[in-house]
Amino acid sequence: MFPKSARANLTKSDLDWYLEFAATLERLTEVKLKEPGETKGWKENRDMTQTRRCRSDPLRSLHSVAEDLYDVGVIDKTTMRDFDLACLTPVEALGPEAIKQIREKAHMSQATFALALNVTTVLVSKWERGEVRPSGPSLKLLALANSKGVEAIL
Repeated sequence: MFPKSARANLTKSDLDWYLEFAATLERLTEVKLKEPGETKGWKENRDMTQTRRCRSDPLRSLHSVAEDLYDVGVIDKTTMRDFDLACLTPVEALGPEAIKQIREKAHMSQATFALALNVTTVLVSKWERGEVRPSGPSLKLLALANSKGVEAIL
């Protein structure tokens, strides 16, 4: 186990490396990191079996290092959450034809597709006609259905 103060285990060269790494992370992600030992209550339950989808391989590597820093208490839960969000692949907007294609690929009616997405049938119809664009949770669910199939959201 690690002591409450992560600084207690850091040598001068380790601390210099951390500060250089923190500056690099801040430049790449615009996330402000905590000083070592400034974090309290860092030991949280996290599922380490989940794989994250990052925008690029370098960000995936940096995210892995940030998780290790979180585990030893160098960065706090809020900073780790900000870093998680900075690394996620952004959701692309879907056009009317793409939404209709997702639904038809799943062999669903508009009503059934609406139930799967927890929206109204009228809204699905408007999406497919291009009158309204999906956003927020609906867009995320549509992106998931597009990449992994509708079964992934059921």
